[in-house]
Amino acid sequence: LSNLMRGKPQPALHSVTLATPTLSKLLLIQDDEVLMDTCWALSYVTDGGDDRIDLAAVQHGVVGPLMAILRDRTDNKLRTPALRTLCNILTGSAAATQAVIDAGILDVLPESIKSTKAQTRKEACWAISNSTCNHRTQAPHHPCLLLFFSLSHRPWIHS
Repeated sequence: LSNLMRGKPQPALHSVTLATPTLSKLLLIQDDEVLMDTCWALSYVTDGGDDRIDLAAVQHGVVGPLMAILRDRTDNKLRTPALRTLCNILTGSAAATQAVIDAGILDVLPESIKSTKAQTRKEACWAISNSTCNHRTQAPHHPCLLLFFSLSHRPWIHS
């Protein structure tokens, strides 16, 4: 499914609609390879318009399981695609953005901002930006933002 969703041009929305319920269920399997491939497939699904993002985030509820990966897993091979997918969802509709904020994305981002992996720091900064700027959400006063601004002047954050 990951390879099918990655195609350029993107698969037709009808095909994505058929695959998304399966991807949602695969997030519940406790196998690292399955989880990694599922997260990457969802990142490709959500790398598009609001219709694709809402399909995954709002209609099939992938936000909760993706957040569980960020909270409970330490392996970057799982965390990176989960964070990428959540970042993509944050670019979607107000409902999709709010679902990610309500699930606690801003509570888990401080750890990602401090990552030794540059791509993880970049994704975390992107998530903060999308959480606070896309729609008029309740996120602008979250304590995570204080950490972001205190760390943003450090040289390693720009590498």
